[in-house]
Amino acid sequence: SIDAIGGMKVTAKRDYSTGVIKYSDGSEGVTGLPESNMLYFELEGGSAVIVRPSGTEPKIKLYVTAVGKEMERTPKYFLLATRVLAELGASVIKTYYCEDFEKVVAACPVPIVIAGGKKLPEADALTMAYKAIQSGARGVDMGRNIFQSTNPIAMCQAVGKVVHENYTDKEAYEFFLDMSK
Repeated sequence: SIDAIGGMKVTAKRDYSTGVIKYSDGSEGVTGLPESNMLYFELEGGSAVIVRPSGTEPKIKLYVTAVGKEMERTPKYFLLATRVLAELGASVIKTYYCEDFEKVVAACPVPIVIAGGKKLPEADALTMAYKAIQSGARGVDMGRNIFQSTNPIAMCQAVGKVVHENYTDKEAYEFFLDMSK
């Protein structure tokens, strides 16, 4: 039985294959959701660890929602999330960029890539990518910031310039604008 993850007490365990929720006080409940191959561990403070098999590849996926009840995107929670994932054996971690991101990267023993997050203006998305790479991230995993761009091909190439060719955010944005003419 798992009672703690990353030094945090497990307050409830949801087994979606059986539909049962087991609380740390011994009581039980039901998920009320369809059967699924997924385990969900609620942690003290509002964080969670979710484990499920990939639907397309022979691997296990781990998700950590370490943002607390107030949904804060602060180094405190990202340090916890990356630690938990590294301790559980992750070989690479995808997380959001946050203030003091260099502390998160420095404390994590495995490579980190940033998630693109919500749609941003192209210049802002490139600045985020640049700051993350400068802080030690190994890469960028962007979806909507590329596919919803005014020029997805140019945006993809501009992000590549930041990640692989040491372009600054300003240089990458100029490249994007030139390719968009």
